Amino acid sequence: MKVAGAGLFTLLCLLAAQMMLPPVSAAEGLVFEQTAHDFGRIQKIEPLVFVFSFENVSTAPVTIANVITSCGCTAAKPEKTEYQPGEKGTLAATFNPAGHAGLFESTITVEEGGGASHVLTLAAEIETLDPATLKISLPDPVISVTPDKVRLGTFKVGETALYKVIVENKGDGDLFLTGEDAPNEEGVRLSARPIKKGKKIELTLFYKPEKSGKINEFAVIRSNDPKTPEFKIHLTGKAQKAEKKK
Repeated sequence: MKVAGAGLFTLLCLLAAQMMLPPVSAAEGLVFEQTAHDFGRIQKIEPLVFVFSFENVSTAPVTIANVITSCGCTAAKPEKTEYQPGEKGTLAATFNPAGHAGLFESTITVEEGGGASHVLTLAAEIETLDPATLKISLPDPVISVTPDKVRLGTFKVGETALYKVIVENKGDGDLFLTGEDAPNEEGVRLSARPIKKGKKIELTLFYKPEKSGKINEFAVIRSNDPKTPEFKIHLTGKAQKAEKKK
């Protein structure tokens, strides 16, 4: 009886110990190396990116069914949606602090196909930028004119020599010819019609000499190119005296 009593006591102790232990669950699906990232104190207005890493530690494939962000300032996308047992993956999270200031936090909820979910957190302390010191960089145009040297030949004083040049925009921003108010073929002033990136137009220019002699002058095309606001075309030739009327 003593032996039986001892056995019963031991069995009760084992049952009590099992009741005190946390319940044993099935192997988890995705396990993230870290579930939170703090960008710290930032002054940037461009998006910031952090990559969360994870692993499928279960014995079955895991599918990412949905990724939900707490605000429009955050976007997140995994490499793919299905991961085999033991397979590792990443989820790139992009945070855009523009329009926010002070302590800020956003969350990303990753939902597995089996019902499990994971909450990831991005945080930052966003400094308010002084508008007076905020510099906005816009793309610049780059003017190119060909030819940059024109031989007008020989003509008489009072006559008009016409010549054509090609103006091209080799920059990224819109190019405006600020010194050309003459209309183009559509009746739109050249100063009001931008030359887009990689586009070109043909200009017909003229030169009318006031006196005879060798011509060695420059025609100027003005634009909003910050590095070359005035593009000079070298003109050469000879102007002869006009014949006197009898």
